[in-house]
Parts: sequence; structure tokens; C-alpha cells
Amino acid sequence: MDFNESLRLAIRNISRRKLRTGLTVLGIIVGILAIVALISLAQGLQDSIGTQFGRLGAQNILVTKKGLTGPPIGVSGITQRDVDFIRGFSEFEFVLPGVFEPATLGFDGEKVSVLITATDADLSDKRIELIDVSFTDGRNLRSTSSGEVILGYTLSKETFDKEIVSNSRVKINDASFKVVGILEREGDNNVDSLVSMTREDADILFKRGDSINAINAKVKDGVNIDETASKVKRKLDRFRGEDDTEVQTAALLLGGLALQTQCLHLFLREPVRLE
Repeated sequence: MDFNESLRLAIRNISRRKLRTGLTVLGIIVGILAIVALISLAQGLQDSIGTQFGRLGAQNILVTKKGLTGPPIGVSGITQRDVDFIRGFSEFEFVLPGVFEPATLGFDGEKVSVLITATDADLSDKRIELIDVSFTDGRNLRSTSSGEVILGYTLSKETFDKEIVSNSRVKINDASFKVVGILEREGDNNVDSLVSMTREDADILFKRGDSINAINAKVKDGVNIDETASKVKRKLDRFRGEDDTEVQTAALLLGGLALQTQCLHLFLREPVRLE
């Protein structure tokens, strides 16, 4: 059978099986688009986390419950007792307990879903130092703050029809709070959509008790962070009586994510090789 006859036969078969052919082509197109989207998502996630740890700095470790793969919401098991234990290590400049809670933020008759973040009131300046941001309006939370919050730029300036400024009143889960500070625009949604209050207020508002979602500890200059992370992991598990925590550095977290992204690339690359 010559080429022309083969071509005519192929065209005739396609014309007789239009539905099957169309679905096959559609499946190929959708599959390729899905693969591209997944790879882009994985790469975007890696870039986003890379940006976050670039902000936090290379001399910080993060302590969470084992198995945490996303924002540490609703993850229990770490308590103030663990925070106090980690503060006993001489290698750390400071230790920040962090709590995270989903909530509703209301202003001028509008409501949006937000993630509340909080740490101890007397550590508010350390937290701002850690994420390296400045204020475009107002001030930071203070050790004596109660019923006060600070907001990210996008949340305060662009989310609601009316702009939120310092001294505005907002409602978080129907509790009234005074906005005392607005952060400068950072181009990072985690910061630009920030809602931060003191841990003392968060404990009351969300009835948290002494549970902590995550602990961030900054290692002193000249201290080996990898050795410190291993030491904390070993002693913390012994202190808690079980192997149920993750103690990670920026390098470990980024390395693990990079490996996952690379595996995703390798796994998804194979099906598109049609030759």
C-alpha cells in the first residue's frame, strides 16, 4: 500500500469515527495541560517557600509536629512546656512560639476569611525582626497590647471597599479589635495578607489553652545550625517521651521540597513522550 492510499485510509477512518477521534485528541490536550499545570504548581510552591525562608534567614529552625506538610492549622501536641524546654538551649538567640487560626475578619459591613497569626506579646518586635518588614502606618504590637492587631498592606488597602487605617476597628469572629499598625507592601501574599495579634488574645479568642502550632528559634551567630537542629530533635523527643516532632532548617525543608519537585518532573515527563 502506497503513501497516498494509506493517507486516504487514515482520513476515511477518522471521518467515520469522529466522536472517538475527537475524544482521543481532547484527552491528549487535557492530559498535557494538566501535566504542565502540575509542574508549574510544584515549581511555584518551591519558589514561594524559598522566598519565605529567604525572609526568615538561614539561621532559624522550625519545630512542628511530625507529618506537617502545610500551614500548621489545627495541629496539636506541641505545648508551652516544649517552648520552655527549647528556650533552655544556650545556642538560641530567641525562641518564638507561633499559633495559627482561621477566622473571619469583618470591616464596614464586609467579611473575608483570614489566617490569624500570633506570638507572645513581649516578642512582637522579635517577630517583626524575623520576617524583616516595616510599617507604613501606625506601630507594632507591644508587650502591653490587648485587643489590638496589625494588618498586611493588601488586606488593609485593597481587600475591602473602604480602606483600613490605623485606629480603625475590625471584628475577628465578632470580637472587636483596634488596628494599630499597617505593614508596608512586600509583594509576598503571606505578609501582605497578614493579621497578627498577641498570643494572649488568640488564646482567649480561640480558647486554645497552651497548645502551639509551631516554634521558630533563631540560632546565635557562629553556632552550627545543623548540629543544633539534630541536638534539639534528639533531646526534645526524649523530653516528650516519643518521636513525634520535626526539627528542620531552611536547607532541609528546601532540599526536601526540591526533591519532591524533581520527582514530580520525572514522573510527569514520561507520559508526554509520544514518539
